[in-house]
Amino acid sequence: MIRILLGLIVLFIALVPGMPQVVSAASTTYVPFDADGQVNGTIVDPGWLAVRRLSPALANQHNPAQMSVQYLNINPKQAYPNQPVNITTNVVNTGDEAGNLIVDLKINGEVEQSCIVSVGPQGTKLLKFTVTKAQPGTYTVDIGGQTGSFIILGASSSTASTHSSGGLIAFLLMGILILFTVVVLMLTYRRPA
Repeated sequence: MIRILLGLIVLFIALVPGMPQVVSAASTTYVPFDADGQVNGTIVDPGWLAVRRLSPALANQHNPAQMSVQYLNINPKQAYPNQPVNITTNVVNTGDEAGNLIVDLKINGEVEQSCIVSVGPQGTKLLKFTVTKAQPGTYTVDIGGQTGSFIILGASSSTASTHSSGGLIAFLLMGILILFTVVVLMLTYRRPA
């Protein structure tokens, strides 16, 4: 019944010259529709197009901040004791509002460093940690579920090769010196024939 009454009102307004061309009722707006698509004041095949308006609460609704950690890079993958290792990741916000995220850097399951990162709507922020380790071994890294690892090479393995090659050189020099001495002695005390 209300629709019929509203339809009659809309038809009356469309047919009476000088009347407004837009009618509103509750949350629906009726706009004159011209089938020939020309804005010339003449309505051919007149009709009305119903356009629903959103309530202000729905029109201004935003997705809250949706924070996550994506991508993990460790450089270098192998290092010597006390050499810095850089660990980088991206903190991403896919929401329509700014947000904060507490990011924990875990090494071998223990929180090594922690920081609060603020990221704007639909934004990304690069986060960098630097760590040093003195003990040789493999270290696992975890930042927000992104995992990787790096290796600290043993100090003894790098210096052992230097000592063994140094000892080899000394041994060769002594052998050459002894051989040279024997040749000189043989030439000096040679018997005449």
